[in-house]
Amino acid sequence: MGSEHTVQVPVRVVAATNRDLRAEVEAGRFREDFFYRLAAYEIELPPLAERRSDIPSLVEHFRRRHQERLGLAEVEPAGADVLEVLQAHSWPGNVRELEHVVQRALVDSGSLSDVQIVHSLLEAATGREAPSPDGPAIGDDLSLKELEKLHIEAVLERCGGNRTRAAEILGIERKSLYRKAERLGIVLDPKENAP
Repeated sequence: MGSEHTVQVPVRVVAATNRDLRAEVEAGRFREDFFYRLAAYEIELPPLAERRSDIPSLVEHFRRRHQERLGLAEVEPAGADVLEVLQAHSWPGNVRELEHVVQRALVDSGSLSDVQIVHSLLEAATGREAPSPDGPAIGDDLSLKELEKLHIEAVLERCGGNRTRAAEILGIERKSLYRKAERLGIVLDPKENAP
């Protein structure tokens, strides 16, 4: 950019998808020439539901990552009961869904030891009761809107009302936090007008 001369830049494209690109090419929904450019080296990773034995180590990895990112004191590793619930889930959102559940549990409760919070998060993510190794899940029967409101309120409380920090933890822009607060009926304390 900003030059009349062409500069060669060596790059390697790493792409990921949850689609069968060969089938997409055959169906005419993906360009064949682009497929062959991408398919120089393929790694096929089975979905998390087929790798349930990986869940404990992934949970531990995400616990450490988000504990540091959120500035939490030492968080105990997930207990066996929490891991059982997580391993019983179908994980349609794969590893990203698992990471988000771990992150939300840490934001909401500061720990990974509360089975009820994990159940609630899985129910909110899927819109149905979370599976339990011992039978039906115990739920609060909260709507997604109610759960979202509780989650945002918990994050705001954890951040001492710091809206910038809360928005960062929630993964949204500060303006979006204000819109969500208004839509959900969350009263933002005018005295807490800190960043």
